[in-house]
Amino acid sequence: DAPLEFHQFVGYGVLGAFLGNRIWLPYGDLLLCPNLWTLLIAPSSRFRKSTALGIGARILNRAREGIIYSEQGTSEAWIEEMEREPAGCFVSYEFTTVAGLLTRDYMAGVKGLLAELYDSPAFYQRKTVKKHFKVERPAISWLAATTMEWFLQHIKESDLAGGFLPRFLYCVGR
Repeated sequence: DAPLEFHQFVGYGVLGAFLGNRIWLPYGDLLLCPNLWTLLIAPSSRFRKSTALGIGARILNRAREGIIYSEQGTSEAWIEEMEREPAGCFVSYEFTTVAGLLTRDYMAGVKGLLAELYDSPAFYQRKTVKKHFKVERPAISWLAATTMEWFLQHIKESDLAGGFLPRFLYCVGR
């Protein structure tokens, strides 16, 4: 009972996440993967944002175990997850929860990292004192939802100027 547009946008996101880094389009010296960041924005309850996301998440889980990344954790935990599954998807039933998490001190730089990985570079490396991470051909998708009020309360000018929010496709329910 969610709007058809929500199901369509979630469907595009699911398809992009499932295809991941297995297909691409050449763009200069880059290989662009079909990973999409999709944000459904509508008032609570009657637009059934979570219903549309839930259907997409269940399809992804059935298609490939481990494709959905954990929403909680540290930047190192996320990178370790991406190292195991470089073509995965975040599913955020409330986008502003994740946006808030990304502002914490221990998550410094993660928005920039995610924006960098959105472009599906050939690889990403990170060295810590204890471990060396290497993510081969990341193709990160994101399915998320929120209300317009919460979105406007939590966005920052730097998220727009820094390239984090412009990477999302917005589907606004009316």
